[in-house]
Amino acid sequence: MSPTLFCSMPSLCQLQSHQIAKVSGLADDSCNFMKKKLLALGFCNAHRVKVVRIAPLGCPIEVEILDTRVMLRQNEAKNILVEDIQ
Repeated sequence: MSPTLFCSMPSLCQLQSHQIAKVSGLADDSCNFMKKKLLALGFCNAHRVKVVRIAPLGCPIEVEILDTRVMLRQNEAKNILVEDIQ
Protein backbone atom coordinates (compact mmCIF):
# COMPACT_ATOMS: atom_id res chain seq x y z
CA MET A 1 0.00 0.00 0.00
CA SER A 2 1.14 3.51 -0.62
CA PRO A 3 2.30 5.73 2.27
CA THR A 4 -0.37 8.31 1.40
CA LEU A 5 -3.09 5.77 2.12
CA PHE A 6 -1.79 5.19 5.65
CA CYS A 7 -1.59 8.92 6.46
CA SER A 8 -5.30 9.13 7.23
CA MET A 9 -5.34 5.97 9.36
CA PRO A 10 -5.01 6.31 13.12
CA SER A 11 -2.31 4.44 14.96
CA LEU A 12 -2.69 2.32 18.06
CA CYS A 13 -1.19 5.06 20.25
CA GLN A 14 -4.11 7.37 19.37
CA LEU A 15 -6.77 5.08 20.86
CA GLN A 16 -8.21 5.59 24.31
CA SER A 17 -8.38 3.06 27.11
CA HIS A 18 -10.93 0.25 26.50
CA GLN A 19 -11.24 1.03 22.77
CA ILE A 20 -11.28 -1.88 20.33
CA ALA A 21 -9.86 -1.64 16.82
CA LYS A 22 -8.77 -3.82 13.93
CA VAL A 23 -5.12 -3.84 12.84
CA SER A 24 -4.92 -2.53 9.28
CA GLY A 25 -1.15 -2.71 8.82
CA LEU A 26 2.23 -1.51 9.98
CA ALA A 27 3.70 1.88 9.14
CA ASP A 28 6.09 1.92 6.20
CA ASP A 29 8.66 3.98 8.10
CA SER A 30 9.14 1.38 10.86
CA CYS A 31 12.40 -0.57 10.72
CA ASN A 32 12.47 -4.24 9.66
CA PHE A 33 13.38 -5.40 13.17
CA MET A 34 10.34 -3.58 14.60
CA LYS A 35 8.04 -5.03 11.91
CA LYS A 36 9.26 -8.57 12.61
CA LYS A 37 8.82 -8.10 16.35
CA LEU A 38 5.26 -6.75 15.99
CA LEU A 39 4.27 -9.47 13.51
CA ALA A 40 5.63 -12.14 15.87
CA LEU A 41 3.48 -10.70 18.66
CA GLY A 42 0.38 -11.06 16.46
CA PHE A 43 -0.10 -7.55 15.08
CA CYS A 44 -1.20 -8.78 11.64
CA ASN A 45 -3.91 -7.40 9.36
CA ALA A 46 -7.49 -7.89 10.52
CA HIS A 47 -6.63 -9.00 14.07
CA ARG A 48 -8.69 -7.34 16.78
CA VAL A 49 -6.77 -5.34 19.35
CA LYS A 50 -8.08 -3.81 22.57
CA VAL A 51 -6.38 -1.06 24.57
CA VAL A 52 -6.61 -2.37 28.14
CA ARG A 53 -5.04 0.61 29.89
CA ILE A 54 -2.62 3.45 29.38
CA ALA A 55 -0.04 4.55 31.93
CA PRO A 56 -0.58 8.01 33.46
CA LEU A 57 2.17 9.59 31.35
CA GLY A 58 1.00 7.80 28.19
CA CYS A 59 3.71 5.17 28.08
CA PRO A 60 3.54 2.15 28.19
CA ILE A 61 0.25 1.06 26.69
CA GLU A 62 -1.22 -2.31 27.63
CA VAL A 63 -3.08 -3.98 24.76
CA GLU A 64 -4.76 -7.32 24.29
CA ILE A 65 -4.36 -9.20 21.01
CA LEU A 66 -5.06 -12.89 20.36
CA ASP A 67 -5.91 -13.45 24.07
CA THR A 68 -2.47 -12.14 25.06
CA ARG A 69 -1.71 -8.92 26.90
CA VAL A 70 1.28 -6.97 25.63
CA MET A 71 2.90 -3.78 26.92
CA LEU A 72 4.07 -1.43 24.15
CA ARG A 73 6.11 1.73 24.19
CA GLN A 74 4.61 4.81 22.55
CA ASN A 75 7.05 4.62 19.61
CA GLU A 76 6.10 0.96 19.03
CA ALA A 77 2.36 1.65 19.18
CA LYS A 78 2.59 4.48 16.65
CA ASN A 79 3.82 1.97 14.03
CA ILE A 80 0.62 -0.10 14.30
CA LEU A 81 -2.11 1.30 12.06
CA VAL A 82 -5.69 0.54 13.03
CA GLU A 83 -9.29 0.93 11.93
CA ASP A 84 -11.53 1.98 14.78
CA ILE A 85 -14.28 -0.52 15.54
CA GLN A 86 -15.66 0.58 18.90
